[in-house]
Amino acid sequence: MSCRLGSTISNRRRCDPGNAMVWYHLGLADRNLGAWDDAARAFARAIESNPGLAEARKALAELERRGPAVRLLHGLKGLFRGR
Repeated sequence: MSCRLGSTISNRRRCDPGNAMVWYHLGLADRNLGAWDDAARAFARAIESNPGLAEARKALAELERRGPAVRLLHGLKGLFRGR
């Protein structure tokens, strides 16, 4: 596995597990894909790695605040797609 600058976020996570920005960007990607639980875990790891990372704290708080409603909407979309 290569840990070069252009490697994927997932590879960077394995190469540099203490890098808060890698975890933060992984959380953003997971959130955009609708993987809410994975996003929350990634944001929490970012905060654990760098407690002062305000962007991660804000993203996690927003996810926790809006998460249930967004999950419900995505679930409803899935029901209608199946028809």
